[in-house]
Amino acid sequence: MAQSESYLDGRCFAKTWWHCGELRVNGVKMSKSLGNFITLQEGFAKASPQVWRLLFLMTHPQSPLDYSEEKLQQSKTSWARLTNALAEVPERDSDSDTALAFQQRFAEALLDNLNTPIALAAVFDAVSEFNRSGDATLAVSARRALEMLGFDLKTAPVGDSFTPRLMELLIQVRHDARERRDFATGDQIRNELKTIGIILEDGPEGTKWKQEI
Repeated sequence: MAQSESYLDGRCFAKTWWHCGELRVNGVKMSKSLGNFITLQEGFAKASPQVWRLLFLMTHPQSPLDYSEEKLQQSKTSWARLTNALAEVPERDSDSDTALAFQQRFAEALLDNLNTPIALAAVFDAVSEFNRSGDATLAVSARRALEMLGFDLKTAPVGDSFTPRLMELLIQVRHDARERRDFATGDQIRNELKTIGIILEDGPEGTKWKQEI
């Protein structure tokens, strides 16, 4: 704390702080002398701040956090699952019994020494139930719970106003190629888009696109 406020010219660094477990990299304590660390710039090049937040909160704050590329990838997959399920759910004025039960479970986890892994487990269970039952009030409750933990499920716009029209054109070209059984061209379009962070998802209602997290 003293070092941080000295760096900030005496400005308040934090009003509340928590003594956390040590940070490890592949089982070894992160250390400048060992060189087993990544900078913020390197970290944000690997994943979004939301993915990193999820990675950190999946471990109890007072437990050692062991970082690995595999765990980061798991957090990316988990974050994609959350955003796909919850980002577009409209607000609701009332809560179902299931939503109220989830809210209670989530609150109890945080009151238990800020047990974020248990709180997030409740969120993932809520998402699974929402996907099964379509209970929108449960989805809204899960989204609000994530926002309480500092998450932002809003996705940044990709490109400019022409981007959606260009994507529709590419999707149509790919569709026409597949109709001609030219699967090589269809796969090439999908793969080239993936290299620039655009994911195509084929479904019963057609092909949708989204930005890779």
